[in-house]
Amino acid sequence: LPSGSPVGAGETIVFRPMVRDRWGNHVSAPESPLEMIVTLPPAGSNTASTEDDAPEGAPRETMRVPIEEQPRGDIVTFEGKFTPKVLGPYEVNLLLGGEPITGSPLVFEVLAGLPDVKTSRLVLPEPPLFSGENYELVLISVDKCVQPHSSVLACDPSNP
Repeated sequence: LPSGSPVGAGETIVFRPMVRDRWGNHVSAPESPLEMIVTLPPAGSNTASTEDDAPEGAPRETMRVPIEEQPRGDIVTFEGKFTPKVLGPYEVNLLLGGEPITGSPLVFEVLAGLPDVKTSRLVLPEPPLFSGENYELVLISVDKCVQPHSSVLACDPSNP
């Protein structure tokens, strides 16, 4: 995931930092603990749009994400998983011994995800309905994290 890339709300992001020595060789286990700290969007961010409603300099919460060690022969790989659910800017810091590793922090924007068929619905006009009349159908689609999308579908019987 290149820094600055958009991510859809509800999409799990997997981080697999590679720990190497100063010569570029894989290290089986670092001497210091590997940490992943996620800085969340500012409190008060608008979760229904990509516009940031939080005041400038609003406090941002951080959370630690566990990093699992996965042995593969003589090499140990590391993996941290995170699923953003709120729209807005995120920052992920990967630290080794309290110091950022190369490429850290990773900054990205979380946007509304793809519509989810299970939570989306179609709003029909109130009956009675008559043939030859135009009606407006409203499609309310939401992503996995219930971030709304909205579409209006117009049906014109004179133009099939």
